[in-house]
Formats: sequence, C-alpha cells, structure tokens
Amino acid sequence: MAATNRGIFALLDVRERQGAGTWPTFIGGDVWLTPSPFHVTHPFGYFTGGGAGPAPTRSSVDRISYVNATVDASPRGPLTGEIRGHTSVSSNSSIYVAGGYDSNANNFISGIQRISYGNDTVQATPKGNVINTSPTSSLFKAGGGSSDTNGYFVGGSAGGVRSFIQRLDFSNDTANTVFTGALLASATDGMGTAGNRDGLYIAGGDPGIVNIQHLDYANDSTNTSPKGSLNTGRKMMGGSSSGSFGYFFGGSTSSDTTSAVVERIQFSNNTVSPLPSLPVVNKGNAATGDSNYGFIGGGANASLANYSTVYRIDYANDGVAVSPKGPLTHPRYETSATSIQDDGNTSLALFSATDSGRPDVVPQGTDFGYFAGGRIPSTIATVDRIDYSNDTATASTKGPLSSARYNLAGTGNASFGYFAGGNPSSPVSTIDRVDYFNDTAQASPKGPLSDVRTGMAAVGNSNFGYFAAHAVSRIVERVDYSNDTAEALVRGPLPVPGYFRAATGNADFGYVGGGGLISSRVDRIDYSNDTADASPKGPLSQARSSLAATGNSSFGYFGGAYPGPHSTVDRIDYSNDTAMASPKGPLSIARGQFAATGNANFGYFGAGFDDNPTRVSRVDRIDYSNDTADASPKGPLNNNVMNHAASSSRANGMPLRGPGALMSGLSTIFGTVSVFGPQGTDFGYFSGGGFTPGFTTVSTVDRIDYSNDTADASPKGPLTAVTTYHSATGNASRGYHAAGQAPPPTNSSKVDRIDYSNDTADASPRGPLSIIKYSLAATSTQSFGYFAGGTQGNSGPFFSTIDRIDYSNDSAATSPKGPLSSVRDSHAAAGNQSFGYFTAGDVESPTVSSTDRLDYSNDTVTASPKGPLIATNSNHAATGNADFGYHCTGSWPGSDATVNRIDYSNDTATALPRGPLSIGRFGMGATGNTRFGYFGGGKADTIGANGTTIVDRIDYSNDTPTTPTKGPLSIARRQLRASSSRANAMPTTGTVNYAAGTAATPNTAYFGGGTENPGGVAKVDRIDYSNDTADASPRGSLSLARYHLAATGNDSFGYYGGGFSPSTSAIVSTVDRISYLNDTATASPRGPLSIIKHQLAAAGNNSFGYFIGGASPAASPGITSTVHRIDYATDNADISPKGNLTGPRERTTATGNQRFGYVGGNHPFNGSKVDRIDYANDTAQASPKGPLYIASPHFLSFMAATGNADFGYFGGNSSTFPPNYRSTISRIDYANDTVTASERGPLSASKGGLAATGNSSFGYFGGGESPSKVSIVDRVDYSNDTVDASPKGTLTANKSFLGASSGRAYGFVPIGPSVVENVTVQNFPVTVFGYYMGGTFYPTGAFDTVQRINYTNDTVTFAEKGSLTATRYHNFGVSSTTHGYTGSRGANNNSTVDRIDYSNDTVAATPVGNLASGYHGYSLGGVGNLSYGYVGGGFHMGGSPPSISTISRIDYSNDTATAPAIATLSNFRMYGDSASNLNYGYFIGGRPQGSPPVNTVDRFDFSSDTTNASPHTQLSNNNNTDENLAATGNGNFAYIYQSYPAYTNGALHKIDYSNDTASPVPTAQASNFNPAQGPSSSRAHIRATGNNNFGYFAGGGTPAPISNVVRLDYANDTTAAVEKGSLMRPAYGGGMTSAAEHGLPQ
Repeated sequence: MAATNRGIFALLDVRERQGAGTWPTFIGGDVWLTPSPFHVTHPFGYFTGGGAGPAPTRSSVDRISYVNATVDASPRGPLTGEIRGHTSVSSNSSIYVAGGYDSNANNFISGIQRISYGNDTVQATPKGNVINTSPTSSLFKAGGGSSDTNGYFVGGSAGGVRSFIQRLDFSNDTANTVFTGALLASATDGMGTAGNRDGLYIAGGDPGIVNIQHLDYANDSTNTSPKGSLNTGRKMMGGSSSGSFGYFFGGSTSSDTTSAVVERIQFSNNTVSPLPSLPVVNKGNAATGDSNYGFIGGGANASLANYSTVYRIDYANDGVAVSPKGPLTHPRYETSATSIQDDGNTSLALFSATDSGRPDVVPQGTDFGYFAGGRIPSTIATVDRIDYSNDTATASTKGPLSSARYNLAGTGNASFGYFAGGNPSSPVSTIDRVDYFNDTAQASPKGPLSDVRTGMAAVGNSNFGYFAAHAVSRIVERVDYSNDTAEALVRGPLPVPGYFRAATGNADFGYVGGGGLISSRVDRIDYSNDTADASPKGPLSQARSSLAATGNSSFGYFGGAYPGPHSTVDRIDYSNDTAMASPKGPLSIARGQFAATGNANFGYFGAGFDDNPTRVSRVDRIDYSNDTADASPKGPLNNNVMNHAASSSRANGMPLRGPGALMSGLSTIFGTVSVFGPQGTDFGYFSGGGFTPGFTTVSTVDRIDYSNDTADASPKGPLTAVTTYHSATGNASRGYHAAGQAPPPTNSSKVDRIDYSNDTADASPRGPLSIIKYSLAATSTQSFGYFAGGTQGNSGPFFSTIDRIDYSNDSAATSPKGPLSSVRDSHAAAGNQSFGYFTAGDVESPTVSSTDRLDYSNDTVTASPKGPLIATNSNHAATGNADFGYHCTGSWPGSDATVNRIDYSNDTATALPRGPLSIGRFGMGATGNTRFGYFGGGKADTIGANGTTIVDRIDYSNDTPTTPTKGPLSIARRQLRASSSRANAMPTTGTVNYAAGTAATPNTAYFGGGTENPGGVAKVDRIDYSNDTADASPRGSLSLARYHLAATGNDSFGYYGGGFSPSTSAIVSTVDRISYLNDTATASPRGPLSIIKHQLAAAGNNSFGYFIGGASPAASPGITSTVHRIDYATDNADISPKGNLTGPRERTTATGNQRFGYVGGNHPFNGSKVDRIDYANDTAQASPKGPLYIASPHFLSFMAATGNADFGYFGGNSSTFPPNYRSTISRIDYANDTVTASERGPLSASKGGLAATGNSSFGYFGGGESPSKVSIVDRVDYSNDTVDASPKGTLTANKSFLGASSGRAYGFVPIGPSVVENVTVQNFPVTVFGYYMGGTFYPTGAFDTVQRINYTNDTVTFAEKGSLTATRYHNFGVSSTTHGYTGSRGANNNSTVDRIDYSNDTVAATPVGNLASGYHGYSLGGVGNLSYGYVGGGFHMGGSPPSISTISRIDYSNDTATAPAIATLSNFRMYGDSASNLNYGYFIGGRPQGSPPVNTVDRFDFSSDTTNASPHTQLSNNNNTDENLAATGNGNFAYIYQSYPAYTNGALHKIDYSNDTASPVPTAQASNFNPAQGPSSSRAHIRATGNNNFGYFAGGGTPAPISNVVRLDYANDTTAAVEKGSLMRPAYGGGMTSAAEHGLPQ
C-alpha cells in the first residue's frame, strides 16, 4: 500500500526544482518543465570561468549536453566576476563556485557564488564566503566534492598551501563555510578529486605527489585516510567519477612536465589502474559527468596554450581512448566543472530506461510559444519566443531557422517545433526542427517534404506532424517525429485543393479550415486512418483565407482573415464538429496572413497584416474560459511581420505528460527523495501561563482550530512542566516553547517541543537555551528559532542575548546570535522569513517603545533599531504575516486595547494604530496564519484575578474594526505564549522526504458496482486524472454485484459498502476493499457492517471510513440514522456504530475533509438538510449545518458529492415526489458551514443516481440516469466552479446507483508525482514470496510446476502458480527485483532460460534468451545483483570435459538476448550451489565429473565481471559438497546446508561477506533439517532461498525425496531450524529463487 509516512523539511526554490528535473507534477493539471523526474535528471555538465591565456580570465559559464555531446557548449551564467583556479561543487539544485583568482585584478577571491540549474542563464548569485584563515581568507586550486547535503573544499592555497577541509551547508548557503575538523595528510593544492555520495577521493597535488586520500562524509571531522597511490605523481589534473570508480586526467608532474596520463581508482578495493592517455598533454583541465560518461574539458599544454576541446570517456568501456566531443565556447585554463550527476549521484535518477513505459506519466513540454520566419518586408529566419507565464513582455529572440523564408507552416510535439516549406524566393521542401529545450541554437534541417511547397497549413499530435494543401494541391504530408530525417510521407488528401488555410486539432484529429478561393469549409484528418480522404466538417461562420488557428483538446479557434481583413474568431467544438463554428472573440484588430499557437488555457494570435494596411507585431490572447470577450493584447513580437508560422508544445491538446517509466515509488534503493507539497497544520497552540489566587502556573496546551475558530479550544498534550513568562515560536512542523518561570519561582532554560502532527503527546524536551531566564520573546524562520532578551529577576540581570535553535538539530545547545541593540525583557516578537522584529518591553525598568530588527541572513550582527510602536509598552503579544506585524498593547494597570501594526516594507516608520481588541489586557499569547492573528488570554482591569479565556481575532485584510472574539481557551490565564505552523509567514508548502520504496498516491478515481441494463454489476472502472478525456478502463471487480451502495477510502484503498444484491434479491452488509496499487484483482471482503442497509452514504478521512444512514429492514421504521465507522488499520473487524445523524436518512450522500463529514439528501423530505460529523468526536450526534442550495420544492435524493480540503460539492438529483432530475450543484464552504450552500455548476445534464469523487482541483461526477442511464463523467473545476461542468471521458457502460472513491479525495495530502499505476515491486509485494521451480521425483519424472511460499504465512503448503515452458530439474535459480530466472536440464537438455514475472505469477513462464555456453545442467546455481544474473559451472552433455567452468551473464534489461559466457570458475565443476550479495557472487563446492567433491568457494566480482572467479575461502570439509549442498543468504552472510551420511542431520556453514571466511555453525545441526531419514541417507539435491531474515530449505533426498521445508532464522542461527510448510509434492533438484534473497532490496 502507499506509505502514509510524512515529514516536513525545508522549502526549496521551485524554479531550481523545475530545472533540476526534481519538481514533480502534482494533481490539478500543473505543468512543469522537463526533464522528467522519472529518469536521469538535468543531463548537463557545467564548465565555469578559467583562463584564456597566461593572464586574462573569464566569467562565462559553458553548459554541455550529455544527451547530445557532439554539439557546441551553450553559454550560461555568467559568474559574478572573472576567475580561474576556483572550485565547483553541486547540490541537487545548484552549482556552487568557490574562491579562485582574478588575474585581471590581481586578486584572490573568498566568495562563494551559486548558479541554479533551473535558471542557469542568469548571473550567479553571491552566497557565503570561505572561512577566514591566515594569511588570507581566499581559496585557490582547492579540491571539491559533494554529499547530498553539503559541499566540501579541501586543501588549496592563497598565500600558502593548506591542509584543512571546509564544509558548505547547502541548506544555509548564505553562511560561511566551516572547518570540519578534518585534515589532509599534508598541505597541498592542485589535486584531482572524484568520489561518490559517501566520500571523496583526493589524488595527487602540488608538487606532484602520488598519494590518494579519502574523506568520509559521514564522519567528516576525522582526518582523511590513505587509499593507494597514483602510478604517476601529478598536480593540476581533472577528476570525475562513475560512482564506483574515480578517474584522474592529465596534469603536470613535480618537474612541471605536462602529462596526458589517465588513471582509474576502484573505490571498492583502492586499486589504481592506468588507462589510455588523453590525445594531448593537458594540465589545468576540469572534469565532470554522470554515471555513464566522464567529460574532460579545457586545460592547457606546456606552453599554456589553452584548449576548448571536450573529451568523453565511456566508463563502461574505459579501456578505449577518450573521444572528442563539444567543444567549449572558449578555451579555458584552470577551469572548474560540475554537474547534478557528478560523483555518481543517482539519488535523483529514480528509474532506468528498462522500466516499463506508459504514455502519460512524465511531465513534458515547455510553457512557450514560437513564431518563426516571415516577411518584414524582407524575408527573415528569426524565431521569436513568447513566455506564457509572462505574456505581456516582448518576445525573446531564439533560433534562428536554417534559412530565411515566408509562407511556411509550423506544428510540433512536446519537444520540438517543425517548420516546413515556404519561400525564400521560390518554394522549398525544407523542414527545420526547433529544439524547445535548446532554443537558442539554430534549427536543424530534417525531412524534407516530398516536394517543394508553400502556403500550407500544419497540425499534428505527439507522434506525427501533418502539412496540408499547397496552391492547387490536395496533398497532405506526414512527418514521423520518431524518424524525422526521413522524407515526409504523402497521406490521404483533402477533398478539394486550397492554400493559405489554417489548421488546429487535438490528439485524434486535425481540422483544416478556410483558405483556397476564400472558403468556409473545414476538413477533418483522422490520425488513426490518415491514408483516407479528410472528411468535411464545420463549416466556419464565414468564408475566409489567410487566417490562423490554434486550440486545446476540446475546441479549435480560427481567427482573422485576409483580404478584408477580419477580426472574427470562430470556435469549432470537437465533440460536435459537424455544426457550424460559433463566432467568438473578436481579435483586438482585424488582420490576416499571420500565425497562432497556444496552450490549454489561451490562444495567441501573433503579428500579421492589418487593415491600414501595415504589418504589425501585436499578439492577441484569447481566453478559452471566456472566449466571447475581446482578445486582450499582450507582449509584441520583435518585428512587424507577416506570412510566418507558429508552434508550441502546449498547442493542439498536447498531453502534459509523455512516455516514461511506471513508478514503483518515489524512491528506490538509492535512498530518500524530496518532493514538493503542502506543509503545516491549520492550528494555533497556546501554552502555559497562570492564574490567581497564588498565581497557579499550568502546563496546559490549548489548540485553536483556524477552520472552526468559534469552537472551544481543545486541550492537547501538555508541556513537560508548568511554566509561565516563557516564549514560543516554531516552524511548519513543530512549536518550541522555551525558558520561563515555574514556582516557587524558579527560572528555566528548558525548551519544550510540540509536534504538531502528534499534538496529544506530551511535549518533548530539547535545547536548552544558553541562559536560564524568563520574560523573553521569540520568532522564527523555517529553519531556525530566535529567542531574545529576558531577565532573571526584577532586579536583573537583564539580557540582550539572542539564542538560535537549529531545528534540524534541536537537541543541541543553542548558538549565540545577535545581540539586540540593548537589554530588554517583557517584550514581544514577530516577523517574516527575512527579518524578526522585537518590540518595546522593559529596558532595566523603564518601559520603551523601540523596535529592534534582526536580519536572519546576517544574524551574528547586532539587531538594528527600526520605527517604534505608538507608545511605550510591555507584557504585550505579537504575531503577523509576510507583510505586517501586529503588536498589541500590554502594560498593566491601565492596559488599553490598541493594536500596533508594523509595515515591514516601511519599517523605519512609527507603527500605525489598528484594531482595537475587544478588551485591553496584558500577558496575552499570540499566533496566527496568513489571514488572521489570534490574541488569547491575558489579564485586564475589568476582568477578575484569574485572567480571561477570551481569544480576539484580527483580520489582516480589514484590520481597523474592533476584533471579534473567538475560542475561548479552556481555562482563564495570563502570561501564556503561543505558536503555529502558519505564523511568521511560514511557508505553507515545502519539501517532504520519503523513504526508499515509498509508493506515490495513485492519481486515479474508481467507480464500482451499480446497475446497468439489466441488473447489478460488480465491475470497477478506473479514471486516470492525468488523462481524463479518455474513457475509463475496466479494472477488477467487487466480490458481489450490487447497487445502491456507498464508497469511501483512504490514500491506498477504496471501501465499497452495503447495497442491494439482485442475484439474491437481498440488502447486504458486505464491505469490499479495492487496492489502488493492485486494482485488477477482485476486491477483498472486509468488515462487515453491523446491519444490512442500502441507499446509504459514505465519507471519511485517512484513518476511518463512515457508512452513514440508509434504508434497512433492521431499522424501525426501515430507515436508519446510524453511522458506522470502519477503522482502516483493522478493517477485518466488524464495523462499529458511532454517533447518529440528527434523524433517519436514506437515498443520501456525503463528502468531507480530514476533520468533518457532511451528509446531504434524504427521501422524501428535508433533502436540503446537512448534518456534520466531527471525526474527532464521532460518538456524538452529528450537528446540523447547511442547508444545501435548492429552489422549491425541497426534494433532494440520490445526489453525488465530493470535494477537497475547503469545499464540498453536492450535485444532481433523482427525487420521486415529484419525479425530478436536476443538474444543480451546491457548494458547502467548510470554513462557513452554517450558511446556505451556494449554487455552483451546473452539471452537463440533469441526472440522479450518479457517484462522485475527485482530487484537490477537480470533482468527477460519473454515471447516473435521467431516467435513461448514462456513462458520461462530468468534471467540476474547483477553481472556476460557477461554469458548467465539462464532460470528460465515459465509464465503460451506462450505469447508475454506483459508488466512487479515490486516493486523492477528502483533502488528502497526496504523496509525490501523480501516477496511475505502479510497477511490480509496488503493486505486488514480491519480496514476501519464494518460488520452487520444476524438480523431479524418481521414477515419476520431472515437473514443469512453479510453487510459491508466502513468507508471511510459511506454515502452509506451497501454492501452485504458473508453469515453466518445459519440465526441468537440476535447474538453477536467480532473481532480479521483479522476475525469477531458471534454466538447464529439461526434457530436451536445451539452454533456454525461463522467466517468471513475480507480479503475474499465475501465468506460464516466458522463454527468454539462451545461455551462450550451451547446457548448464547440474550448475552451481545462480548469483546476481540489481542488473545481472550469473550462472556458473555445470554439466555439458557430450562436452569435453563434460563438466564446465563457464560463467554466463543474463542481462535483466535485455533478457531476450543470448546470455554470453564472460568468465570462468577456478576449475571445472558441477553440482554445488551459490549465494551472493549485491557486490559479489560465491560459487560453493561441487565436483568435476568423475572426480571427488571439492570444498572451494570461488568469489566473483560483479563490478569486474569479465575477470574470472577466484578461490577466497573453503568449507571446513569436502564430504558431499556436491549435490548435497544448498545455499542462500542475505546481504551480510551466506548459509550453506551440507547433507551427508557422516552426519545424521547434516552440517551448516556460514560465510561472512565482510571478511570472506567460512565457518561451521555446529549447534544448528538440528534434526529438522533431515526429517524422516536416518544416518545412512542424505538430503541430496535440496534447494534454498529466503529473504533478509530467514532462509528456507526445501525438498531433496535420496533414495526417496521429501516435501519438507525448514526455516533458518539468520538472527539466531545457532538454534535449531524450524520446520514450516511443505512443497506440494516430494521433489528434489528444482530451482529456487526470490526477489528478497541475497540482499536484494526488501
């Protein structure tokens, strides 16, 4: 199931995440830039700065493409200044360039600058500095490397060489670097560096040393350790890494001889190997790369002649010389290079190209439109780009085309624009391709067309472009985007000739309109049958020519015309394309001979020839959602141009997502992945304080619900101790309540942390602060909390100290910052994410009005005085948002109610009066969100000694009226404090880290059950939100056909309950559970409900589902008000009744958010009445809310409802008194749910008996009847919910009275990128199963059976699954994470390999590639890692010798190919067995044919798999180490069972992979290993597999095989193995495998 773990982490810059390819596309149709987060991210390397000769330096940055490495580098950046000898490192979003030397200014540099991958064309941004050291604070010729969180700068020089190591914190990059405490073995500079995400290898250095050192990032305060030596000592060399190997290129020796040497270090064993040299000697070069290739660029020869060449080394074939690529834009010496994929960074390369693909999961395209060519009046090749997100700006010049021309035509797909034909002076057949992701480069010639053409129209979809009509021609030509260098193919013609037509379309059809001899005709090209003639549609509303067209997936817009000219815009409705086009618009000016393109929301008509007549540059934008309005002028093109063409990756209904991998989760074995999403909670927390008599101090924490702030505050987990006069602040996930005073009085430095996600628990102690004190104030950023000032008593001492808590390490002591400009206590603080404001208070007794501002970006300097409050003040409270701080008057006696507002944009001015509060008081607590501030508690002159429970709310948008009271608090008190995840402009969105294997929330909706014509159905339909115009796809089914059911669910499962079963003519209590990640399976029965019922409703949150009301013969008078709750964590239990509705209901429906459920509809009366269920108090009776919107009469039943976190939508109606179907939609505002719901929508038609679900952006209402049953699905756009719902795809049949659910409804916060399906590792729990394949039973013969053991229920008999392609025995078994492989010794003694698909293991195995070395019967088994399986040894019938030593390799990514023989064992042998971890395979025992057994264990290195296996250890004896062995293990150990007559129960051995030693495990020689057999027998041909925790040993035995299975507990391997289930039948010699064995990811 999809994991429910959530964690809130630091906010990252969106543009950086987009460019880095790590920004996921969430629900709601958001579109982000590629590259995709599903594949290798941001495939570029960057070379920065460097010399242009002995003196000058450069500031430019070159970007090289890993995908298209032969093209010239493209200029990016630049840096902030001209530098060389600098160092570059990379985070997952940015490049950091540190230090260097500016030879023009003769100046060493100490600054660090940052280039964002997402915006790499702008100048680098200055960040922190390298640390100050004597004699200089600069950095020159240092080495560099990166972990996932930090950059490291090692050694270097500038006034002397250094040995220290500095660390840059990527999450706090405005701060200076810090010493890690580690040192190099010796001070040096000019070293080469290469590493992985765990550590850095530092090679050579001045004056040409040979040492290689290693820095361990996880232990970076420890000195570097030696890791071998270079063969040739060098300095000034470049370094790169594949993740497993480091490479060092060129440099110069101690005698300053420039070198071309290339050397490689293997990280696993520190072996250094020479490789073929560079083509030229080269020093001062730099290198970077990804996990497949390294790129070496720049440098100089011995005469300092600089190079611009880029060389590429193929890591997989590094014995071959480097190949020239590039080049860079300029020669560069002492340059630096880096990449997001440097040092083998695979943490963001989540999925390989071998994963299964589907058409709509990867975000694709860019948010730009391109206008190319034309006449001004001269013919031009210019390409202008308009930015849809900033469309008022002048278009930017890109391109150009390969040649100037006009009367051309343009279309394209998500990646490229294609501009074809036209006239330079006479017609041409040229097709130019514009790369949307490298659009500054000249367009590249493709095609060509089959003939010269001009005046065409163009349209297309994701796969093909169609260029139609020319002069008197009817011809349509098709360009295949996947083979765009081929000549275009002629397809089906248009019905009549024509030219100067326009075209647009969607994914299925292209529409060519107007043109010719001034025509109104529209012809439709069917892409699925494009050899046929186009069919007449339309027509346009008037005849015209020289027009332009664009559109989205639903409509096409044809605008303008010439002669005339015209401004008319016609809209073609693709769903009704035989009707005449309807006039829309118009354009802002009449014109023709122009071009148009657009995206899903807007059409852009650019330039052209107007009625003056003159050429224009104006761009008009049509708003598709309001297309009757005049088009609005936007930013112009660069030229007054006509007869041009346009394209965009967003036009013609281009899918927002393209082909890519199915997600198995957000992350794989590489570790956690951060994705962007909502963060924080909508609550405020008021803590501590006291009341009289005796000023009783409390530890109470009250929580105010911002969405329901009139309700009483609810007590939550207390502080660790009673406290008052303390301070409070926090970030999006936690509140920090610090210091203060407790009786008798005692001051404190403690810090209590409130976890907002678990706020019923006691606060946990953190910190402490540096000083015990009270009456301090606090404010916060997302990363740090600042606690300032305070006192230890009325007479002091008083403090100006500021303590900073690092939220990422909050158990550590705070660090001193600031200080304030003077000591102060009894003050207040608020701020935004840039500054904190500390106001007024007491300064050693006098009360002041002054304000101190703390600059978070420079928090070590003294806070700066800013504008004062209106008057002196103390014991007051403060909160605010991003723009203003609100500081309320305190000071007692005589407290007034004034509110001071500080304008952060003008903070030197005196605060302005606002408010006032409902009553003046002192000692309040304050917090809030982005809209409101809440001031709670306190004491006033007019209120008794206990203080007050009052909570005042300030509306930031209307802050001058007297504040209304909310709350109240649970107890009256003063000197309390407050925090919230919404205060101080805390970001409401941020990054969330998910652990390896976390599944994304399915981006789907499910419609299940219902009634068709005739009868009830059990089938379940699935809608894909990312492709909702497509028809629903059939998935699994419910366990029982029924209708009048209800559905709800969480983010992993849908629950369908109750209903009427037509097959039994009975009302049922059945609850079926659908797994969204395995949705083709039949739903599994859960529950059931405690009573049978139908015509009920359902809603819920992520923990519980509620089945509500309904008709039931068990109720009196046949209708129930009962609410039944299902606990998703224990959903097999009976579903318990909770609090009732306010009255019985049937034919009802429900929706809600994570806190409340809303129930509407009833039969026959009171259908508009709404009941609200409080999930936090669900035993109480529901409370009346609403009502729904409806015109009289008030009959509402059989509606459908869905919603998001803020609103609920109730749509449709099917009442019977009188018969009435409605299309009305009522919207409930959850924040104001006592008022009548507002009218929205409506649906596309009147209907009832429908079902609804949705995500955070859209609601989907599917099926229903009116009275005929329908299959249409209507989509309600929550952001524009007053317009008609738009019909989308259809269900698989017309049906009504069904149920619907989704993992993204009810305001769920979804996990990660929107996906529909999950690959086998997630939609099927493959690691909980083991497989026994084939085997034999003498004399019956061999089997082709595949049997499966379930590790979670291992006491039962193996279950029969699919079959092999033939009977097999003495066969090997080896496994990838998704498939099992077996082969050898079958009916025909062939070399075929069978593959079992773990996700579909009931079907027959698939034959894949053969073993190249022929027959491997009686092999030593199979070993492998994530990419390859290896089969070693065996018996080759007819071979000489008959036993073989070959090791064959199966490539899991290409397993239909013949598996080559790549290496050998140390000798010829057969039988035995094998085990492995992810690094090495171990081939154990066996014997040569006709010779005694051996006890040798050969180790085979997967990272060097063409090297033969070699003996590494041996078993303690060689008795029966052939067919009597069985081996399995986990990532740390191998376990080998050895059965032979000398031991009654056999023996067990263990190989420790950490030292490759085999040792016996004598006490595990338990009788269970050899049941039912005496000392004279053996369990020959036993087989084994397992998971990380247990090994399972199955079958075997001669003379009589057995079916027994025993389990060995690895964690307790000295105790007896335990007998478990059994095979289906006695067998020996089969193959065993599992996706969980040998350390594969669990």
